[in-house]
Amino acid sequence: MLAIFQSLVDAVLAAKLELLVFFLAVFIHFLLFSNRLPQKVAKSKKGVEAAVVEPKDTKSNSSRDLAGALLRELRPLVRSGAKGLEIENAIETVLATQKVSPAVAGPALASVLESFRSPEVELLAAVRKFLTPEPGFAKVAEQLLQGYMGLRLRDGFYMLLSELDASYQSSGERMPSGVAFLALQSALADKNFKIAMKRLTDVAPAWETQSQLKIRDQKIMQQLTSLAAEVSSVPALLETMQSCGLCKAPLVEPILLEAAQREDCKLIDEVERFAKDQNVPLSPASRCSILLGLLASGCSDEELLNCYESSLKDVDVLTIHTKAGRAVAEAALRLNRSDLLAKLLRDCEDARRVGLLKSFGKEGRLEEAKQLLEACPSKSTCLHNALLDATVGCGNSKVLETAILEAETAGVADVVTYNTVIKGHLQRGDVGSARRVFTAMRASGLKPSVVTFNELLDAANGACWAIIDEMKFCEIKPNKVTCSILLKYLKSSSSPKDVERTMGVLGETSDDMDEVLLSSVCEACIRTNRSDILAQQLRRQRGPKAVQVQGAHTFGSLIRGYGFISDLQGVWATWRGMRSRHILPTSITLGCMIEALVSNDDIEAAYELVQETAADERTQGLVNSVIYGSLLKGFCRQRRFERVWTIYEEMLAQKMQLSIVTYNSLIDACARSGEMHRVQPLLEDMTSHDLSPNVITYSTVIKGYCSANRLDEAFALLQDMKTDSQLSPDEVTYNTLLDGCARTGLYDRGMSVLKEMCAAGMPPSNFTLSVLIKLATRAKQPAKAFELFDSIRKEYGIHPNVHVYNNLIQAATWYTKGSAASGAGVNNLGRDLATAMQTVERMFAEKVRPDARTYMLLLKCCIAANQPEQALQLLRSASGICGSHPRLQDFASTAPLRGGPGALPQELLIEVLDFACSRGHSPAAAMLVQELSKLPGAKISNKLCQQYTAKAIQVK
Repeated sequence: MLAIFQSLVDAVLAAKLELLVFFLAVFIHFLLFSNRLPQKVAKSKKGVEAAVVEPKDTKSNSSRDLAGALLRELRPLVRSGAKGLEIENAIETVLATQKVSPAVAGPALASVLESFRSPEVELLAAVRKFLTPEPGFAKVAEQLLQGYMGLRLRDGFYMLLSELDASYQSSGERMPSGVAFLALQSALADKNFKIAMKRLTDVAPAWETQSQLKIRDQKIMQQLTSLAAEVSSVPALLETMQSCGLCKAPLVEPILLEAAQREDCKLIDEVERFAKDQNVPLSPASRCSILLGLLASGCSDEELLNCYESSLKDVDVLTIHTKAGRAVAEAALRLNRSDLLAKLLRDCEDARRVGLLKSFGKEGRLEEAKQLLEACPSKSTCLHNALLDATVGCGNSKVLETAILEAETAGVADVVTYNTVIKGHLQRGDVGSARRVFTAMRASGLKPSVVTFNELLDAANGACWAIIDEMKFCEIKPNKVTCSILLKYLKSSSSPKDVERTMGVLGETSDDMDEVLLSSVCEACIRTNRSDILAQQLRRQRGPKAVQVQGAHTFGSLIRGYGFISDLQGVWATWRGMRSRHILPTSITLGCMIEALVSNDDIEAAYELVQETAADERTQGLVNSVIYGSLLKGFCRQRRFERVWTIYEEMLAQKMQLSIVTYNSLIDACARSGEMHRVQPLLEDMTSHDLSPNVITYSTVIKGYCSANRLDEAFALLQDMKTDSQLSPDEVTYNTLLDGCARTGLYDRGMSVLKEMCAAGMPPSNFTLSVLIKLATRAKQPAKAFELFDSIRKEYGIHPNVHVYNNLIQAATWYTKGSAASGAGVNNLGRDLATAMQTVERMFAEKVRPDARTYMLLLKCCIAANQPEQALQLLRSASGICGSHPRLQDFASTAPLRGGPGALPQELLIEVLDFACSRGHSPAAAMLVQELSKLPGAKISNKLCQQYTAKAIQVK
């Protein structure tokens, strides 16, 4: 026991230092924090007592709870487009359930309307049913008026305002300030000065108590002043202000500023006298306005500067009123008053000096701009760059070189300095000098900015990839401007490589895409016919990183994009999204919507939308003859010619201004329908509307005659066009005549048209070449088709497209091996698959992608030539799967169709498969069907797979 006790004592002695530190820490903690806990408790108790003593704002909480209950019921109804009666019933049910007083219901309904930033018409109509004269509903009335004003529903606004006026007059109560402000705003919007004066008296009590006007009130006062000046009633405005006790500096100042802006000296004097009589102190801005009035009266420079010295000594004039400061600067320059010029520039910030210097530079007053720079107390880099910018506008290359040398000598040359000089050289088309400055900038140790490269890109005229490569070398990331410039260069003739590289740069940009860039991307994809890239971009727009679109123009581009890729769901979603956000479309946006629907054969929906738009008073002005023209073209393309004439009669009934485009669409309908007897009355109607036929009109009539095989009349009209009008046939006219000759196989007559076309200075295009090949084929001279193809493309440098090659393949299917070898005329017509395949090889070697018609011609040729194995191999080539045609295996990236097997018509696919099965190739056909069914976009059903599998089993 003793041993244990001794061990314990030894342990305590060993740890005595640690124990001492512990007890010392406890003691210090007690000294420092011993008073904290009681205070907390006391504070807590005090809070409890306060909670008991202070009454709870039960009315506010009840309104808040009621508003929450109403919103839970109304939000789903409004989103689903419920009618007013349904919304009204929902409100009534909630109010009946809650059993609240008007003092609670009013604020709750006002809160509901405020929650919907742009309430729908149906919601406004429903809430208005519950509006009562009770005081608690004043805010509801204000929110209703704001809703009507936001939706531009004038009738609803004025009807409610009239009811409120009558209610407040009968009760003798003063109109609430919120309602009074809205009433005044509506009077100003209508430019009704008399009513505005009446509303001003209602607003006066609210303004009378304010020491300083809010921004909203300042704008209202400016509008009121502007209206009074327009109707020459400023004295009446001043009299009303005096009677209402509104003689305050913030209210008088807008009148002086308006008078100064109008340069109305008499009005400025009148307002100045009014201010003196009413002891209204004038602000610095008002005193600057008086100086401008003096300037407008035609005073001398001495008088102007005397006014500046006497009444504006303590004012930074250039900051308070730029126009007044500019007037003082000009007078000081003319009188060589460098002291006053120095004072003017000394009082303001550097940004104001830069702005003044730039304004002189824009007017080409370079010498005076230099004097301003000399008068500045400190000559910053920004000031030197401003002078350099002025030099760009009015100097030559030598002046620019002198200016940049001065900046370098002063040690203020920066990247902006060099960029400005580069821009100056580029504006004059001197790319060499711009490049030398660019090199000098890099040699000076300054790193070019993205602005530098954008300037060079913008002047590159399409030769931009070397600049982009240099940009990457300098580790400069492209921005939105870079992408916009590259997108601008993309044309219908741009190569796929340029398009894809541009989209690659777009992905590298450091900036977030905005709606302007989004619109440019859509338009560029449409121009270059790249629906695949456009579809990717639009899918991204539907995702979480979608660009927030606010402008009707961008909505129009998106609608065009969805229409271009045949996504009607996207078209309608974009349109409804725009309308749900109360963004009014422009006529261009509406035109894009109608064109998207028409181009996707949803013409009836397009017609209904036009009717809805015309019935809405806010949008009825958007419907014009161009939009109706889209409908005409759509019905014409569907060969629903009775609807074409119905639309025409509707346009006449509405007294719509018909354009030459409208009449050309109607004549096109005549040509397509074979009703050429309608053309003459239309031409007479055109004349009665002071419209003369243009080249398109003549070409369309010629097309009608050619379609009806009335070639003599078509050529006679061509002769009339050349002799009796001021017009000359264009490429379309000649191509139309060539197509007419091709229809009837008149080879010699067609060649005479080609000769005349070339003599008129119009070289053949791809379309011309495709028609010429068709002409030779229809004239049963397929050898001539190949001769024309080789000679014309070589002479005119044509790069044949898929349509040219398709017609050449069709010619090859009439080409016998004997004629191909000898070049002689064809006596015995036959199908020659080998020549067709040779043509396809040539096509793929030139990187021309096939379309569905390419493979349709080849497959039909295989069937005619009894070549089932080659037919199945061609289907594999079109689908991009193994086992393709031996002659196309070297073109694995070009041969497949963009849409895969789904791009081929279903009936053609079944015809080829049935043909192969009938020739003993059922196993190969069944295997192909199984492989095709696994490809995305393939229209192969399980039933079809089972059908050909069964055929293969039967053969085995």
